[in-house]
Amino acid sequence: MNLLAIARSLGGEVYGRQILAPGFGHSRRDRSLSIRLDSRAPGGLLVHSFAGDDPLVAKDHLRSALGLKSGMVSDLPGIKAAQVEPPPDERTARAVALRREARDPGGTVVERYLRRRGLNLPDEAAGEAIRFHPACPFAGGHALAMICLVRDVVTDKPQAIHRTALSGDGLKVKVRGADRLSLGPITGGAIKLTPDADVTTCLGIAEGVETALSMGRVPEFGASPVWSLISEAGVPALPGSVRDRMPLAGR
Repeated sequence: MNLLAIARSLGGEVYGRQILAPGFGHSRRDRSLSIRLDSRAPGGLLVHSFAGDDPLVAKDHLRSALGLKSGMVSDLPGIKAAQVEPPPDERTARAVALRREARDPGGTVVERYLRRRGLNLPDEAAGEAIRFHPACPFAGGHALAMICLVRDVVTDKPQAIHRTALSGDGLKVKVRGADRLSLGPITGGAIKLTPDADVTTCLGIAEGVETALSMGRVPEFGASPVWSLISEAGVPALPGSVRDRMPLAGR
């Protein structure tokens, strides 16, 4: 039993060191429930609902789904009681350092990957929001990767990166069962494909980077600003201050 196995049993996905899964009573596509393994939390589980669900109900749901009779996640095979995440500041520093190693994606497998999906690499995003790493640490191994910078939606400060593993011919691939991973806290963050300063009267938001880029193909939307909120959970979590500043924001 590991994070991937736990995520599958909950019908969710692994993003970095957290699991995003359907909240209790929500649809299978929902990703409003965040689960982290933390020995400092009661039962070893740190649970947060982006939908505002009762955390006690969410924990009971998780224990039942995982078959935790004692309520302790450390009872699961392969999970250590002392498994604790590095502090957010440390994860952010590691993410920023890894991004610093990456380079402009123009002419690389990143551009090839996007073109395969019928997408263009925007000039304002190349080298800033999107970069290429030729040997990115990934799921215990290394891979060619598209690295996207995650910034705080309000302060604009870098806080994490999002990585997509790619093959040499521009296809998304899995490394030990994972094809997308984040490093650093992504809650409250966005991949700002359009710089914050260029967003004035409207903003297009989407979950994944590819979906956000595809909005430029819609004639009615054209070259309007777009951000990726990384996951489904990021959409309802968009702060009210951002929505107020950009009244036409939508998916």
